[in-house]
Amino acid sequence: MNRYSAFRISDKPLYVQDEPRITEEFEEKIRRHTEGKYEKAADVDNYAVRNTIRALRETGQLERTYVFFVMDNGYLLG
Repeated sequence: MNRYSAFRISDKPLYVQDEPRITEEFEEKIRRHTEGKYEKAADVDNYAVRNTIRALRETGQLERTYVFFVMDNGYLLG
């Protein structure tokens, strides 16, 4: 039994209930596919923020600029 086996789907529409459950093999495939991608995304975000702050500082705009950092939940895993 994998971690998804305990999810209750009896309250879901029939087309959801009729779908096959995720197997351990498929769960492993998802893990391998996403492994390291969150860290890479964070590195890109850090790089982009660092460059934005640097550009604002170099152009004298940092002191009069609000910087908002917003992100989504990352990769959609279905």
